[in-house]
Amino acid sequence: MIFFAQRFRFFTGGFIPLLVFSLLSCSLNYENDTETDTDYPEFAFYNASLVRYENARQTLQVSASQIEKYRGSSASYAKNATFTTWNEQGEKENEGSCALLKADSTAKQYVLLDGITLKNGDFEIEATSLFWDGATEQMISGSDEIVVLKRDDVQMEGRGFSASGRDKSFSFSGMVDGVITVSGEESEASNDGEK
Repeated sequence: MIFFAQRFRFFTGGFIPLLVFSLLSCSLNYENDTETDTDYPEFAFYNASLVRYENARQTLQVSASQIEKYRGSSASYAKNATFTTWNEQGEKENEGSCALLKADSTAKQYVLLDGITLKNGDFEIEATSLFWDGATEQMISGSDEIVVLKRDDVQMEGRGFSASGRDKSFSFSGMVDGVITVSGEESEASNDGEK
């Protein structure tokens, strides 16, 4: 009987206050669940094609196998994306594709990953990852990633690519190799710096 009394005192003296404390400290607000709204897309589109119009004219078309938009974020994400942009005169300006795309149209920032091909007129870029800041019109690659540039008479590749859309210039911070065709003749070029 003494053994039972000691156990009962432990139960009522130690366990019950601990149980009451833990019950009082629990939240009954089920609106605050442990998973956030940003863990899952608010919208998901499959095999979709989205078109943006400004002033009654088409300025952008994006097609992708999957497009996702998350609550609380101005960015959209696309898988296996192809895209085309048009200028103010309605002429095709850029077209391209990539395996993954993050597009934040509010911040005008875009991240392209894997299998990237961009075309602007007779100029073409191939890369693994690129970042485009539309506000500053600057494009950069990873410092150690190879970017290939092609034009009718030039094909070059290098590391540490950066480009300015404002002054139509580009540079490489690392080694550059390429071929320049002059009047039907090919000439190999190699440089370790800028254009």
